[in-house]
Amino acid sequence: MQFVQQLLSDAETANRDLQSTLEELHRTQAQMIQSENSRHGFAPAHRFGFQAPYSILDANIDAWMVQALRPNVMGAVSGKVICADTLNKPEYWQE
Repeated sequence: MQFVQQLLSDAETANRDLQSTLEELHRTQAQMIQSENSRHGFAPAHRFGFQAPYSILDANIDAWMVQALRPNVMGAVSGKVICADTLNKPEYWQE
């Protein structure tokens, strides 16, 4: 039971951290962010014309997500996304 409570606590903390990060990005006027989390308003990036830096299997394409942080961004921009150096490795994009 303690293990389950710890997992729930960790999940709640991660959720608060993500929400806090989204609020900070909004305050700094970032246009959009990429994620693999469908919560908090994220949607599959390919539906808006964004290509991942590396190939993604069709079975996993909806897992690569984006969220607009400003009105009218989605649909106004598209193309291949450039990742932070730490994520820009082909082995991270393959199963």
